[in-house]
Amino acid sequence: STVFPMYHIINADDSVPHMGAKWHLGKLLVYHPDAAFRRASYKWDWSQAASGDRLLVRQITGRMWNTRQDILVSLAYLRILQEEPTEVLREGLKSMGNTWQWIPDNKAIDRPIQIGIEKIFQYASDAYESIVGESVRTDEIADIMKMIKDITESIGMIRYARAFAELCLEPHRAKSTEGMTESAYRLLSYNYSTQLHPCEDTAFGHWEDEYAITACGPDAAADPG
Repeated sequence: STVFPMYHIINADDSVPHMGAKWHLGKLLVYHPDAAFRRASYKWDWSQAASGDRLLVRQITGRMWNTRQDILVSLAYLRILQEEPTEVLREGLKSMGNTWQWIPDNKAIDRPIQIGIEKIFQYASDAYESIVGESVRTDEIADIMKMIKDITESIGMIRYARAFAELCLEPHRAKSTEGMTESAYRLLSYNYSTQLHPCEDTAFGHWEDEYAITACGPDAAADPG
């Protein structure tokens, strides 16, 4: 019988594969996107303002290079969202991949919602302790919260949430959306397979190089792709 090789293909903009398993089935192949790839597959706002927002928020998403850091960023973000009105909470949760349509349209978050958020916070904290082997350090959460607040002081929470969603969700998308020919991973697999590069598992969580930072800013927005 014929034996076919197995490959694990990853978009290097995608923060999701940085978390979870420390090893993967098949040969690990990574693609480092350029502006043309992002324009063809990411449903991003390419205005100067939105590109600048992504560059700022990349200071936070750039920390999400392993499971530990991902949980810490999520916990800090969740704590900040608790202080916001419901319309901001909705946008923030959506940027983390959750849509809570049942949250009422009022300016204050009522007690049942607070209880629900606390349960999520506790669940994530328990997961952190199980994975890392120690309790969440409140000082680390506070440091990340300060970083987020420093950014939102200049662009606001809604713009922060939208940039966060663009950076975290679009590079991970495998399903095409209206007005786009292919999703990131379908386009990568079909049209960019010759530009995939082998990556060792030991380097899997260390993709913090310039391509992921500079291409989120205004220079990329000016690139016609």
